[in-house]
Amino acid sequence: MGLFASRRERHGTTLEPTMILRIIRNYALFGAAWVVCSDVLVYFHGGETPQSTVLSALKGLLFVAVSAVVLHAIITKAVIRTVVERDKLRESSVALESELRNLRTAVEQSPVTVVISDAEGLIQYVNPAFTETSGYSAKESLGKNPRILKSGETNPEEYTLMWQRLVRGESWT
Repeated sequence: MGLFASRRERHGTTLEPTMILRIIRNYALFGAAWVVCSDVLVYFHGGETPQSTVLSALKGLLFVAVSAVVLHAIITKAVIRTVVERDKLRESSVALESELRNLRTAVEQSPVTVVISDAEGLIQYVNPAFTETSGYSAKESLGKNPRILKSGETNPEEYTLMWQRLVRGESWT
C-alpha cells in the first residue's frame, strides 16, 4: 500500500489507470522535490560548486524519471494481469454456477431417490423422489440418521453393508 493511496484503495478496490498515473505522478513530484531540495541545501552549506549542484540535481531527476517509468510499467503489467485473471475467474464461476444449476435440476427431477449424508451418517439432503417414496418430508429427514427408514423388511446384512459403504464415503444403492 503506497503512501498516497486513497482510503478506497487501502480497502481492496482495484487500481484504475487514473489512480496508477496519480501514484506515479506523486512519486515523480516528491522525488524531484527531494532531489532538488537536498542538492540546494548541500550547495548553500558550502558543500559544492553551482555547476556540480546542477549536475547532481540533473542526475537525481533523471533517476526519478527513469524509476517512475519503470514503476509505471510494472504496475500497469500487474493491473492488466489481475484484470485478466479476474475475468477468467468470473467466466469459470459463471460456467460452474450453470453446471451446478443443471446438476441440481437433474437431482431434483430424478425419479430415483437421492439421500446425501455426512461422515457421521446424518442426512444432509434428500430429493423430492425420497419424500414421495419414504413419506418423510425434507424437513423431517435433515439431520436425522437414515435409521428412520428401517422398516423391518430389509435384512440386517443389507444394513451392515449400507453402513460400511457410507462410512467409507461410498454410495449405496
